[in-house]
Amino acid sequence: MKLRRRRADRAFVAIVGLLLVAGVTVTALLSLRAAGSDGDWLGWVALAAWLVLFFVLGLRLIRRAASRFAVDVDADGWSLRLPSLERRLGWGQIAAVVVADVPDSGGRHGGAPDARLLLVPADAVGFQDAAAERSPLDGRPALNLCRVDEVTGDADRFVEELAALAGGRLHDLRSARPPEGAVRLSEFPAGSDLARWHLRLDRRKAVVFAGWYLIVLVPVLVLVVLATRWHQAVGFVVLLTGGVALILGFFVAMDLYGDGRFLTDRAALVDGSTLRITSEGWGTSVDLHSGTMLVLPPGRLKGTGRAWVLAHRGPKGNPIPDLLLTDPRTGRPRRRADLTALTEALRASPHEPDRVAGRDLADLATRTSYTDAPTPPWEADSRTRIAWDLWRAVKGLIRTVPLALVVAAVAMAGGAVLDAAPFTGPAILITATVLGSVWLAYALYRVYAFVTQVIWTVAQAFR
Repeated sequence: MKLRRRRADRAFVAIVGLLLVAGVTVTALLSLRAAGSDGDWLGWVALAAWLVLFFVLGLRLIRRAASRFAVDVDADGWSLRLPSLERRLGWGQIAAVVVADVPDSGGRHGGAPDARLLLVPADAVGFQDAAAERSPLDGRPALNLCRVDEVTGDADRFVEELAALAGGRLHDLRSARPPEGAVRLSEFPAGSDLARWHLRLDRRKAVVFAGWYLIVLVPVLVLVVLATRWHQAVGFVVLLTGGVALILGFFVAMDLYGDGRFLTDRAALVDGSTLRITSEGWGTSVDLHSGTMLVLPPGRLKGTGRAWVLAHRGPKGNPIPDLLLTDPRTGRPRRRADLTALTEALRASPHEPDRVAGRDLADLATRTSYTDAPTPPWEADSRTRIAWDLWRAVKGLIRTVPLALVVAAVAMAGGAVLDAAPFTGPAILITATVLGSVWLAYALYRVYAFVTQVIWTVAQAFR
């Protein structure tokens, strides 16, 4: 078995890094040519710091793309060729092979875990800083080799093949793995209900983005240009403060439509006292006996419309949404079986808040009947589902157009003051280069997704 990072992922990182390095280099040359021998030392220091920051970032991305990662597994053991370690380990030198969820500390909703491959050597002496992770089995030093989705598309098949070689040494501790006795909840919203709700969210998001572009971005860029033409130092200060205002304004604008999309496209199951949730490769677990569970009525969370939501209280007492209980567009509840499974799990909690949430759920379940059952999900190969997937690919491609307008507006602002301000102008152009690099990578991804979906659609039509 050979483990290699996908070439497409490495190429993506390398392209972004090369674009950053090239953009910074060209911008530095243009700024030197425009400034000549004039200019104050403070402006030069500010520009140099700006250039170095993005140049180092570009070099780090290039280094990451070019770094060695070759892991071979066979009946004799493991061959590791990593940036910090090159070693051959026989199976007798390996205590355990663990596939486990390692939390991402930067996640918005508590850090969504990634399924990672951990190798626990029987004797960690000589591995130095390479064995920086701790095994979730016994706390021993472990090598954190990679995320499972970095080297394979089907995690379950990968684990099965690895188990055939590792035998009893393999421990699969992924939370996304369905345990025995777990109750899988139905897809919700599904079919046409999900499509209509996404269309409503798309319209709201388009209005919010247009408002941010016209009310925040364009006025800030105009102010930066006017201030820079009046005085270079004032323009640089306005650029820094304006940049902070743009970032804050963007996140405030995007937060206006709340968790409406975040709570859809999720798969969930009830495993005893635990609610396990997965969505697009990410997974998390919620303890239904934590004493923090609550059922939120419509209107308590942004962007959830008429939906009742199952949530839990976070460390600061703020409600963190977990699962939609009713349709956000129509208010129609989930299937009775789903609500019953959640109710039984909550009622068995030793904590009163959880039992109160269970009673609220039981009351909600009485509103569900066979006559108002939720819309069933579309079959994967149905014409309606294929048309919907194609529309999503087209929508993703269209989304690159307004993002390109943002890059163009920033670049035009930088070009407008490049001659008058040899420091502020290049700083804006560097920012435009970074945004353009990210946009290009995103656009290539959307084009790839669109072409792939078109090919799939044509293949289904002539099957």
